[in-house]
This record gives sequence, structure tokens and C-alpha cells, in this order.
Amino acid sequence: MVLLAVGDIFDDAKAVLIQIAQSKNADYLIVDATDVARLFIAYGLVCPVDGTPFAEGRCPKCGMPAEKPVELSISVMEELRYDLA
Repeated sequence: MVLLAVGDIFDDAKAVLIQIAQSKNADYLIVDATDVARLFIAYGLVCPVDGTPFAEGRCPKCGMPAEKPVELSISVMEELRYDLA
């Protein structure tokens, strides 16, 4: 089961989906607006700076080229327990 929204997903909607999926012994996936935006950025469809769709290989607002690599990072409170190869 998939719940995908390009806006906010209310907690009640998430709870209902989880309850139905568990009652049917089904897998489920919840994808919100942030997840959709990350996918669009990862596939080079929108500018990571301002969210504008790329046109002719560039962002029409800021001029960033579509093929420019995007550096993603995550901050965690714990120390890493393994090395990245």
C-alpha cells in the first residue's frame, strides 16, 4: 500500500493506512512532499536551490546547470559505528 502526497499528510491518515496494512499483512510506504522533492532533485528534474523545474538544462531562476552534482549530507547525534568504503 502506498500513501503519496505532495502536501502534508495528517497523522490520522498515516495511522489509518498503517492499521489497514497491518490488518491485511501488507507492506506499506508513506511518501510526503519532502520525499517527493528529494526524488525530483535526485533525478535532476528540479533545482535543489529554489525548487524550480529545470528548462533547457538550467534553472530559469538561478542559472544552476541541471548536470551539476548535488552534495547530500546528514547530521546525526551518534558517532558512526562503521566505515564508509
